[in-house]
Amino acid sequence: MISNSPEYLIQEVMNRYGVEVPMETVITYLDSDPYLTPETLYDYISRDEENTHTPISVILKGYKFVDFETDGTDEIAMSPGVYIWILKDNAELPSIEGFSPQFSLVEIDGHKYRVLYVGQAKKESLYDRVVKNHLKGNPRQSTLCWSIAAIMGMPYTITDKRKPKLDKVYWQQIGGWLLENCHILYKVIKNINSIDDEEVKQILTFTPPINLDHNPLKESDPFIQLVSKYRHIPGGFKNPKSLQYTFSKFLSYILIAVGLLTILYFALK
Repeated sequence: MISNSPEYLIQEVMNRYGVEVPMETVITYLDSDPYLTPETLYDYISRDEENTHTPISVILKGYKFVDFETDGTDEIAMSPGVYIWILKDNAELPSIEGFSPQFSLVEIDGHKYRVLYVGQAKKESLYDRVVKNHLKGNPRQSTLCWSIAAIMGMPYTITDKRKPKLDKVYWQQIGGWLLENCHILYKVIKNINSIDDEEVKQILTFTPPINLDHNPLKESDPFIQLVSKYRHIPGGFKNPKSLQYTFSKFLSYILIAVGLLTILYFALK
């Protein structure tokens, strides 16, 4: 059987965890997560069971869905509030040291999406936070962008103030990745004293893999632990499969070759 087929997933979850999963349930999860594994499927089912007492529709009451392709960024409110980044169906967040991110799902209009990150806009508007901070890709002003830079192994340095410093060309890559791979949900909250509580509630509910603060899985989930670790290592995680890593290795080989040829040239001259 294909390693990602519904039949394989059903069989593996039964063999490993003793849980029988209906075919229609597996197909639904596969539609929202094409890279579904038996471990991730079991995690989804477990989290759904934990949240059965609080329907997602209630948890997300008052949130507005924004598709950047059809709605653009102008649909995001110029008001304070809380926002949730969710992944598109075919989007993939790279693994770290062989550990893949585990996602909770949110259902919107009958479609399930993976929750990537929860954040707040209290000192500025939702529009300013999402567009001017996140979509500009500046890791100094966005922990979301810092985490993505670390996961993708971008060449940032760490300043004396323990903040990342990254060339602007890479900011554009981060912002472009978010636009291409994500949708966003947001909720306007007029009482700014309620924003912290709403943000923490959603982090506790969805345990997003890029949220470090207030995340109950921070001490147990290996992917979240590695995100925390590599954020503070200059250049983040060097994934051998990434284009960035391949290019840097190729460039280093070229420089070594040029150096050796230069030495040989002057030696024979």
